[in-house]
Amino acid sequence: MTERQEMTRRPGVPARRVGDLIEVPVYVLLGEEDGDEPTEAVLLLPAAAAEVLHTQLCRLLDGERPAADAPVCRFATPAAALAAKAVRRGIA
Repeated sequence: MTERQEMTRRPGVPARRVGDLIEVPVYVLLGEEDGDEPTEAVLLLPAAAAEVLHTQLCRLLDGERPAADAPVCRFATPAAALAAKAVRRGIA
């Protein structure tokens, strides 16, 4: 049986800068069973590596419609970003 390995963002826990590093809170699952509990962990990235990852992810997502709660940088125009923020706040 192949061991399942997953890493996902921890919802509601923002990434933060600590000195020259970016801390990304994650859950790590290293189990074979569906009932295995994920372990809380932190992905540490130097700022330059975080910037490269950001660029790579933006390129991979290019052309896909951003979710309503996507970060502002995912929207093609500032007006689209403002409209999305208004929808999130229930203004529009």
